[in-house]
Amino acid sequence: VSGIGSSGLVSKLGALGLNSTGGGLSSHATNDQSKKTNTLANLDLYLERLYDDDPKTRLECVEKIALLASRSSNLEALASHETLPQTLARVLREDGRRSTDVATHCLCVFFALSNASAFHGLILGNQVGDATLRVVDLELRRAADRRKTHLRTNAPRVHSNDSTNPITNTNDEDIADIADIDEFEARRVVLAEKKRDALLYVAFYALLNVAEDVAVERKMKKRDICHYLMECVGTRGDVDLLVLCVTFLRKLSVRRENVEDMLRGATETTTKTTTEKKASDDGDPDGDALRSPSEEKETPPFDVVSRTARFLADGDACVPDVLVHATLRLLLNLSFHERARDAMHERALLPRLCVLAKKKAFERVALATLYNLSVDKRRRRFFAVASPTAGTDLVLDALLETPDADLIAHACPIVAGLAVNLSCDARCAEALAARENGKPFVSFLKRRLMRRDALGLKVARNVARFAGDKETCPSVWRAFKQALVGDQTVLNSMLDCFLSEHPLGTDVALEALGLLADAHRPMVDGALDLSEPCESRGVFEKIAAYVTPNETEDDAALEAVLFCLAFGKGKENAKNARFFVRTGIVESLYETLREKKDDDAFVLAVVSAFGAFLSFPETRDVVLNHTQTVFYLVELLRDECAAIRDAADAALDVVVDEAGEKWAVHVRRARFEAHNREWLDACGGGGGGSGGGGSFDEHSAP
Repeated sequence: VSGIGSSGLVSKLGALGLNSTGGGLSSHATNDQSKKTNTLANLDLYLERLYDDDPKTRLECVEKIALLASRSSNLEALASHETLPQTLARVLREDGRRSTDVATHCLCVFFALSNASAFHGLILGNQVGDATLRVVDLELRRAADRRKTHLRTNAPRVHSNDSTNPITNTNDEDIADIADIDEFEARRVVLAEKKRDALLYVAFYALLNVAEDVAVERKMKKRDICHYLMECVGTRGDVDLLVLCVTFLRKLSVRRENVEDMLRGATETTTKTTTEKKASDDGDPDGDALRSPSEEKETPPFDVVSRTARFLADGDACVPDVLVHATLRLLLNLSFHERARDAMHERALLPRLCVLAKKKAFERVALATLYNLSVDKRRRRFFAVASPTAGTDLVLDALLETPDADLIAHACPIVAGLAVNLSCDARCAEALAARENGKPFVSFLKRRLMRRDALGLKVARNVARFAGDKETCPSVWRAFKQALVGDQTVLNSMLDCFLSEHPLGTDVALEALGLLADAHRPMVDGALDLSEPCESRGVFEKIAAYVTPNETEDDAALEAVLFCLAFGKGKENAKNARFFVRTGIVESLYETLREKKDDDAFVLAVVSAFGAFLSFPETRDVVLNHTQTVFYLVELLRDECAAIRDAADAALDVVVDEAGEKWAVHVRRARFEAHNREWLDACGGGGGGSGGGGSFDEHSAP
């Protein structure tokens, strides 16, 4: 827990520069003389003097007990004392509301004990957690009241001279709560704010330590701990306190119910704004009269993403790396939730994350967050237009930096996953292929083909799916034309990756097969017609083995069916019909349809392929006369899947238009019976009505 980047509790309190009369651990409290006189032997005397009527005396005793607790060797003796925990808990409850210094030093003792899990039962048994949350609530309400007072008086702002804080300290507004503030008063208010930060720091740190128990964390959640932490994140300016609060939020963000609390503020703010706007539109005369000038300012959203976005702002303020890293880790946890991802996009964090991903210190966590953001399909297009660093450029640079001998799944797994997601979007695919006229993408394709990298080929295949859209993705079309026409080694490597892989259906072979099918675009450009190279290298014979039932895994057979669809659809592929007939692919597809009739993906792909085959005389003759495909197509008109019904109906339309009148009559009668099966069964005719001829089955074909 102590590794959150804090400068340390004792040094933090000592930096306030307070003496014993003002409260605080200072050089006076830590000199050699105090160390010699402040021993465990005087502990009972300190506890007895805690009942003194003089507040300064009680503060001095609490301060000395806190100094004893700062040494780890004393913790066991302090925890085993008969009355110390109970007495300090009572002082915290009674005097903590009146004195910030007393509360801080009491919490210092319990914080020291909380660093050991063995003492957590002692802390919780004395209800220190409840008292701590009450103190935190009081201090945050005091700070909020001071801010409201400042806004109402509209006083001139007096800034702190603390140059060690690189973050714009929102507490500077609190020191100008009267119009004629003098220098002494300004210093007093600045010191009070530092004390408040120290108190909040030690309180949250103690709560973080005891929250390692899930049951205790749930109790804190019921006491609205997320609200307190986000209030500090949004209004305080101390770096150590901010790092602590962000770290605490990151721990809480592991549980979904806590994330919902963190994001609740966005919904509440939106509802409040809508209500006020509606009241204004209705002409509410009291709405503007009761609203003060300070309240006219737009209240920032209270959700955690909006509160932490300022730590990633690309401005003049230099945010410490430890705070940036803690914020990124929090956002990574939040990015698993859709509402949080939407909030990140609304706060324009995507461009900043792309910039941070280029820095070595933040690379891994920033890339992981970007990967989670890329899960939403409707948001992927923003990666292509992010400025100053586009997400597509970031991914392509990382892929090109991967050594030729390494697989991208091993060298940069997060980047590989991000590249796969982005390459599925048309705009991102266009951006990947458009960079420098496609040269980097073609280079990436060549290197991954030579290495036979399955994941790299998947990225290229996803991009190739948009090669047929010359209007939306012209760069993709040009890039593949350049790769396949300008250099035959790319095409030969693609064919080798598919043909030389053994056994059938390896990942590399499947991605190469898909890449061939998606890059084959004769209807767009004759230069992208891969039919002749595939026929000359024996690809169709290999496909026949893939589509033979029970020869390969289902995913491999499905890829082969999709290849047949790509090479058999459209008049530009008419010459391929003889290849399908010669290799027996048509009959094998029919057997596959019978074997996989319960698999919607297979059925849809095979029916679509048959719809393409029925357009050519060679394949149509085999489909109609050597298989019972039409019978299955009629049965599929009643399938539950709408896409399958549409594909079967379209294939039957081709039969009606191209197969002759006899087949047209039988198909029309079969359609009538399929659409009116319930009525025919009710009439008892079973299809033997006025339409003539019995029901259509596999023996009634002409």
